[in-house]
Order: sequence, then structure tokens, then C-alpha cells
Amino acid sequence: MAFNAIETQKLVDDYKTVTYKITGIANSAWTANSTVITANTLNFANSSVYCPLILLKVQYSVDTPQNNGYVRLHWVSNTAGANQAIFNFGTSDDGVFEAWMPNNASNPSGDIGVALSMPANSIFNFVMTFLKDNSTGAWANGYIDTTSGTYY
Repeated sequence: MAFNAIETQKLVDDYKTVTYKITGIANSAWTANSTVITANTLNFANSSVYCPLILLKVQYSVDTPQNNGYVRLHWVSNTAGANQAIFNFGTSDDGVFEAWMPNNASNPSGDIGVALSMPANSIFNFVMTFLKDNSTGAWANGYIDTTSGTYY
């Protein structure tokens, strides 16, 4: 594992869901703002259109010395400065969050980003599962009715 670098690992990428592990370790003060998941490059995506994702679950662990610093997961917007926060972590904490959370960014790209400012000796780990929302016709081999949650 590299220091002061956001690392991603795709664990599952099937026709309905995608699961990623996103990690980072700061061995010195570290600031970053990066896109970590590019939706239209996932399996079964139509790469020429907006490919919406719906967050289903996040398992998280964040440790920052003296609770100094933050990590923010966000929906990436095509409009500069309009990213929409999913979660803001500013303290040492771990847990699981399960919900049906569609992308609510203004002019969304479909992508997921991480912004952070962490002191030395900080670490974060996220395992995130998303549903591929085909209400726009962006995903091949399946359709999900976002109202009922039914797969077709």
C-alpha cells in the first residue's frame, strides 16, 4: 500500500451492482480531491451517456489523530464546484450505513469522488456497494425500476 495515495480495488462489477474498496494511509500531512469511480467505465455501461449509480451500503473505518482532518465521499458533478457530499467524516469512527441513496448532484457525471485533508498517521477504508440504475437506459443487460426496486 502506498502512502498519501487513494487506492481503489473493484471487488464486484456485475450487471446489477458494483462494489469497491477505497483506502488511504497518510504518513505525512495529505490533501487530495480525486475521482475514484468512473461510472461509464464499469461493466455493462454505455460509455457515451450518464450512468447513474445508487448507493446501497458503505462499510467505513476512519482514524485521524486527535480527530483532526476529514474525508468526504461525494457524487461528482459536471458543473465545477457543484459536487454533492454523500458522507463527511471528521472524526475517528467505524461502522456500516445501509440506505437507498441516489445521486443527487446538480448536473451529475455519475462518478464518485473523495476529498480529504488528513494529518500524518491517519487512515481510511471504505467498502461501498452501488446499484446500477438503468432508468436512463445507460446499463446493458438489465433494468431496475427505481420506484419499486424490481430487476428486469
